[in-house]
Amino acid sequence: MERNQTDTGTDADMAPKKDNRESYLQPSREDRKALLLWLPADLHKDLKRAALDDDTTLQELGEKLIRDFLAKRSKPKR
Repeated sequence: MERNQTDTGTDADMAPKKDNRESYLQPSREDRKALLLWLPADLHKDLKRAALDDDTTLQELGEKLIRDFLAKRSKPKR
């Protein structure tokens, strides 16, 4: 492989740098896992509006909806 005249770096210079910093996790994310949902735009807009109406966040609203769903699902059927 030929190098042009402006390229004075070595192959080692081109290697990705390792980040030696310890990873930081925000306290609010401790003991939590990420969940990514792809929603239709209209549903996302309605959820954002509901969160605003309830003076809450999408995070809190989503967690409440999932907890309510799981609680309802685990109740014995009559």
